[in-house]
Amino acid sequence: MNIHRRLTRKDITLFTLSAVLTIDGLAAAASIGVQSLTWWLIAFLFFVIPYALISIELGTRWPSRGGIVHWVKLAFGVGWSARTSWLYWVNVALWMPATFIMMAGVFAQMFWPAMSLTNQILFALVATWLTVLICCLSLDTGKWIPNAGACCKIVVVFLLGIGGVMTLYRSGLANPINLQTLTPSLDDGLRFFPVIIFSLVGFDLISCIGDEIKDPEKDLPFAQLMAVGLITILYLFAVFGILAALPVEQIGLINGLLATLERIVAPWAAIDPSWLGGQGGSFCTMDTNGHGCVLFCFPAGCL
Repeated sequence: MNIHRRLTRKDITLFTLSAVLTIDGLAAAASIGVQSLTWWLIAFLFFVIPYALISIELGTRWPSRGGIVHWVKLAFGVGWSARTSWLYWVNVALWMPATFIMMAGVFAQMFWPAMSLTNQILFALVATWLTVLICCLSLDTGKWIPNAGACCKIVVVFLLGIGGVMTLYRSGLANPINLQTLTPSLDDGLRFFPVIIFSLVGFDLISCIGDEIKDPEKDLPFAQLMAVGLITILYLFAVFGILAALPVEQIGLINGLLATLERIVAPWAAIDPSWLGGQGGSFCTMDTNGHGCVLFCFPAGCL
């Protein structure tokens, strides 16, 4: 079957940014203090780089519809391929409603404080089916959803980073950054290291529709390595912004990103913190649809 290849380097880069770059775990990872910067660097060196290189190698050698399921089928046969597909589906089936419930909670905090749990569940169900409908669109149309989601995440990351830089300029660092504070501690670090790893998963997802890439051998390595560089810079900039602006004990874990954004921008009277925090939440919820679209390409690619 002759498939019209529609994914360019820009699409691959934004697709990967949308899949990998997560916002909701930043506050949790930063809550262990300045040492989180070191843990992020360790994760980039020993997890992201090998993971991205493996994804590039497999994606360029066997560009196909199905990604990891197709690779497992070639290596181990149909049985293990089916098991891999099921495990991936279960991951999505559990992750998707949890993400949309969080999205409903952010929506309630912004616009409807008295929103009941029943309404939040209905909100999540509607968002889930909307995601499925989006994934029924043609790739020419559907690819703009993760592209838009990636741009929204980048905006939120820059808000966090710039807010920290402005706080540093006005009143200095909220947490001292030196060799002692950067030294990783196994007790605190290992408790939150899984959050960092989870925030770095998704480089292989573009290969689920690898047969749509215009020139996999040239475009995939360039775009993936570009995404690795951008994701590294964006994550470190966001975590630095949070640590520069807020003492560790004030970094919000329960209210998460929304509360953190409000606290960062609160010193500037010209900016309404609730509005800016709301926009940050809106960006995250918008991107959730894009991220969901990316993930739901996987079951479609396994057919």
